[in-house]
Amino acid sequence: MKKESIIAAIEPAVNELNLFLEDVVITLAGKHSMLRILIDGETGLSMDQVTEASFKISEIIDQMPDIGQTPFTLEVSTPGAEYPLTLARHWFKNLNRLVSVTLLDGEKFTSRITSVENDEITFADAKANLTSAKISDIKSAYVEIEFK
Repeated sequence: MKKESIIAAIEPAVNELNLFLEDVVITLAGKHSMLRILIDGETGLSMDQVTEASFKISEIIDQMPDIGQTPFTLEVSTPGAEYPLTLARHWFKNLNRLVSVTLLDGEKFTSRITSVENDEITFADAKANLTSAKISDIKSAYVEIEFK
């Protein structure tokens, strides 16, 4: 199983569903493999959308000659909170969410995303202090889980 060939095969079908292919993760465990496909959309995905994508992806992968001989489990899901925010669309999708951010200079903070303009993200803390940063200046960022 080669990640690049899987991406090349399934990405057009994912795009036809107006979704994004976020990642392909192949985990080898002895004679069995786990193939995890992460998809996302402009907004959160419904179970129906994930199911439809899973069906299409499964059909394509079943037709790939180099995969057919190796037993594997296919998992199609959306990125969880542990998935980093790296692209402008990730930030826009999570507008008004609380995020944990580490800048390239080592500064760390937790704040709420208040706006996304091109490469510029504006944050507001609980005291309404505003901070902004360019996506290119952010080393890592993750959505914080909030319980209301």
